[in-house]
Amino acid sequence: MIARVGADVESETHRVGELMTKITEAFPLLLSPLAGFLEKIGAAKLKEAAAARAELHRIVQRMIAERRSSRNQGSDLLSLLFAAQDQETGNGMSEQQLEDEVTTIFMAGHETTANALAWTFYLLAQHPGFDRELRVQLCHVLGERQPELAQLPKLTLLDQLIHESLRLYPPAWSIGRRAIEDVQIGSAEISKGSLLVVSPWTMHRSERFYAHPTEMRPERWTEAFRRQLPKYAYFPFGGGPRQCIGEGFAWMELKLLLAVLLRDWRVELIPGQNIRPKPAITLRSNHPIRVVVHRA
Repeated sequence: MIARVGADVESETHRVGELMTKITEAFPLLLSPLAGFLEKIGAAKLKEAAAARAELHRIVQRMIAERRSSRNQGSDLLSLLFAAQDQETGNGMSEQQLEDEVTTIFMAGHETTANALAWTFYLLAQHPGFDRELRVQLCHVLGERQPELAQLPKLTLLDQLIHESLRLYPPAWSIGRRAIEDVQIGSAEISKGSLLVVSPWTMHRSERFYAHPTEMRPERWTEAFRRQLPKYAYFPFGGGPRQCIGEGFAWMELKLLLAVLLRDWRVELIPGQNIRPKPAITLRSNHPIRVVVHRA
């Protein structure tokens, strides 16, 4: 995230994680029918979330200001956003649009990738047999070199692992859409303005599409299985015209990070933990997943 944004936010990494936690913990309250009442009485979690959003806003403003003052313009995210123009009007982004774009990408890239990595390590720690098999392939394809984009298609076991991790623990576990017109879906009549919620978590664990749906089975992701799977039986990045625009980057990021880490390190789960999913804005665990890493 630091490199592609084009600003030095390394010193803020830990703080951003803390702020994201405060925001995600308040999310269920915002969805509550009592949200308006809770805001009026100044519920503590909502106040903390509001303060966290304000601080994140200041961090983003500082990033933008630092990049503007730099004389080195390149192909990083901020430089591209500065140069972006509306095709119809020729206008660039307003300051508010720029801040909103950076905030969305910054927060989404930090939170969802971190959760996907955490759940993947959690699954691997419980299945050391697959961990060993994967390491053999990583060493064969990569050797001692850093992974390159051209090598990623050859890492078939890694691709299967990520597919299965995102199936069992999709960071975007629930996705909302608002109806822009009256529509009928099957026997249900949906009124314009209604909020609809679809759940990758539910679909990904359906016995209609997956044998032994609660078990980690990366080997299920053969080419034949992918071809016969209905389109929206697997959608960790959403779907339709508002499907996550960062999907391609996320796949690349996860593969590169995991390829480096899992080739050289072995993960073990510290005993005595009762790990459970904690659904908020994204799918976190009920407490930090504690692991021990060993040199492979």
